[in-house]
Amino acid sequence: MGHFALTARLLPLLLATPGSRIATMSGMGHRAASGEADPRLRRPYLRWQSYFHSKLANLLFTAELQCRLATAGVSTVAVAAHPGGSHTDLGTEGSAVLNRAMRSLVPLVAQIAELGARPMLRALTDPAVRGGEFYGPRFVVRGTTAVRETPSRAARRPGGRPPPVGPPRSS
Repeated sequence: MGHFALTARLLPLLLATPGSRIATMSGMGHRAASGEADPRLRRPYLRWQSYFHSKLANLLFTAELQCRLATAGVSTVAVAAHPGGSHTDLGTEGSAVLNRAMRSLVPLVAQIAELGARPMLRALTDPAVRGGEFYGPRFVVRGTTAVRETPSRAARRPGGRPPPVGPPRSS
């Protein structure tokens, strides 16, 4: 709900700023969300499924927001990005078996956090980015180049339709 609340508060300023962007951080984990995105608390609480669902919800928010912005004919666009597998504390804190395994695996398979920031930086600054696009590392989990990706079918609007794409940006 935080993305929605912050966007709602900033929307008047964003709409008044030609070419503004609303960029939401998602994750490659959105592909692992089982079933529909469900904001209700689940019992029992499953932390990874809750995390995956939050990343799916971020993409659904971006797709619906882009649809509404395009329908309104405004120049503000909504985009999303994910950092791939980046060496951060995600999944490494705690004493569960998976946490201990992650502490050993993350340094071997994950990229440095600075590379994980590149997809969001591209989504925010590249003049060629269009509304509704989703960016991640070149090789999904890692990569020095940020590329446009296709989110999972569950992350697209009802019926699997992608959001309307915003107009090309002028430099």
